[in-house]
Amino acid sequence: MMQISHFSSGALVGRLSPNPAVAFAAGVVSHFVIDKIPHYWPASTKAKWIFTIIDYAVAIVMIGVLLVGSKADRTNMLWGFAGSASVDILLVGVPFLHKTRFGQWHTNRQPHRTEIAFLATDLLMAAVCFTLVRVI
Repeated sequence: MMQISHFSSGALVGRLSPNPAVAFAAGVVSHFVIDKIPHYWPASTKAKWIFTIIDYAVAIVMIGVLLVGSKADRTNMLWGFAGSASVDILLVGVPFLHKTRFGQWHTNRQPHRTEIAFLATDLLMAAVCFTLVRVI
């Protein structure tokens, strides 16, 4: 997952949505739309982690920028963010779902990093973004 694209686009469509249910659905849809844009992963492990850290930092900044708004916007942002983030968390991170036809179709459309350390940092990043939206 690329947090710059997925988390930020999910938060943005959530903010523009009329209610949490629409925000979640729009977040899921935004994930698949954004997946049509090729993701780049450097070849070396060190470069992947550097790229990932930059990706996380920019995603936090972009979500911070989106936080200027009412509490209703923030609730919808959370649901949009959750919809977008849930696609990779479930289809890449949960082995049973990853092995389904839908999970394989998703992975074949766009390569994903599947190392445990990377998936764990994605979950941590999701928690940080969630906390940012709820607390600030």
